[in-house]
Amino acid sequence: MNNPIRIFLIDDNPFFLEAIQEFLGMEKAFVVAGSATNGQSALAQIAELHPDLVLLDLNLGDQSGLELVPRIKTLLADKKIIVLTIMQEQTYQEAAKQAGASGFITENVAFHPHA
Repeated sequence: MNNPIRIFLIDDNPFFLEAIQEFLGMEKAFVVAGSATNGQSALAQIAELHPDLVLLDLNLGDQSGLELVPRIKTLLADKKIIVLTIMQEQTYQEAAKQAGASGFITENVAFHPHA
């Protein structure tokens, strides 16, 4: 059996973090390796945990997620970073890509777990 994908979550909303952790916990293919509500904590944990994938919000309390993406890339050069945000404007998607993000998902996507 393949090892699950280790995901690190970064969002300044603890309720959203809890919801996404619960959702990802339903899938055996994923495991939440850690989470943070700000950039400083995220960088420290990512350096220690080396997750396979990072999901991060653009709006963080201490800094912009766009500023954080290149700093994460220096720690995890060969891993994926997905921006998960409520911001839907094309300019944010382009900025995330330029910063080094692998993908962009808007938070208004409805999650429908399988029964």
